[in-house]
Amino acid sequence: MTINTFSWQKNDWELLLNETNKITIITGSDFESPYNIFHLFQQHGLKDDNKLFIIEKANYILPPLHPFSSVLSRVSDKSLVSSIIKDFTRSETLSTIVSNFLFSFTKKDLLLDEQSNDIMIQFQKIIGQQKSIFVFKNYSSFDDLSMQLAHLMISGKLDITYEFLSYARFYFLRSENENFDIYNEIEDYAHRNILLSKPTINNSKEIVLEIAPELNLSEKDRCELFTVCGGSMIALDILLRYLKSEKIGSLSITTIYDTIIAILKMRLDSIGLDSLPLERTLKIAAAIGDTFSLHLLRYIADLPETIFKKVMLKSQNEMLIKYDDTSGRFTYSIIKMFFQEILDPYEKISIYKSIANGIYHFNPHDYWTRATFLELSENIEDACEIYFLAFHIS
Repeated sequence: MTINTFSWQKNDWELLLNETNKITIITGSDFESPYNIFHLFQQHGLKDDNKLFIIEKANYILPPLHPFSSVLSRVSDKSLVSSIIKDFTRSETLSTIVSNFLFSFTKKDLLLDEQSNDIMIQFQKIIGQQKSIFVFKNYSSFDDLSMQLAHLMISGKLDITYEFLSYARFYFLRSENENFDIYNEIEDYAHRNILLSKPTINNSKEIVLEIAPELNLSEKDRCELFTVCGGSMIALDILLRYLKSEKIGSLSITTIYDTIIAILKMRLDSIGLDSLPLERTLKIAAAIGDTFSLHLLRYIADLPETIFKKVMLKSQNEMLIKYDDTSGRFTYSIIKMFFQEILDPYEKISIYKSIANGIYHFNPHDYWTRATFLELSENIEDACEIYFLAFHIS
């Protein structure tokens, strides 16, 4: 199979294909971008018999072990999931308490707690005799329990109990802006480092031709575009899809983040009156988290079904979100951050309260999540009451 990569990625592609190390740390940027070489590797470079698990910080609310429990909840084998899924969700408040209580011993004393053991049993049932690949994203933002479990998985100390670990491969995607010191313990094990190549201004033509071939930009415009975006493939992707009639020169921005925010603000303004229900709906979606249930979102937005469908379709056409029949997620986390940041404090509290009510409406026994959003809405008394109820039931 012939895979088309950008010219600056060809060497990285070969390095990934020839990877034989058990542990690999890949340092780069724009891992969310569909044009990142590792995204291409996930799609076309892995063998069909490999089970792939993306372990990532899945929300700005961080319950203990959430990166692991959330990936298990997305396994496609529904009959298997129904027999093994167990609720591991905890609030951020309890995360601090649990971490401080359980991990007062030194990090050298690696132990597998009961909750982590249950997670490993689930992986064992899902993987069976297949080979597996674990990709860790935003590792430096994991809670203590998740870091501890990841450390144990790569240490070899669990290989006899959980045989699939002895054949597994582990990739850590390390963004350039992460705290590298957090990875020191990972780097104590035999591993390989790969530093992904970056595009330069000389690559601007092939980037434009790939993302927006219909745009007839001069060399000067292409170079200006690349400079404005700081070479970020995420910023380039967003800006090129937006660039219909707007001029690049109007974006006199100093940082990549400011560039993307300016683009999004202008895009919402250009949508016109239709942006009002769209903006409010996506504010609610951003408050829910990285992924959001469409049933929950429509319930809180309180929109007629026809209007809600139009809002979702428009949002997807504007490259703000992706969605299917049941759930959606923001195209890029920076887009979610944009909608979170334009929430004023009173609106935010009101939305968090509505989310808590919506969770009670659709899943009254999801005590942990409901309590978390009650806490965020500053309804501390009710949140504590439900936390205690959840703790005694679990």
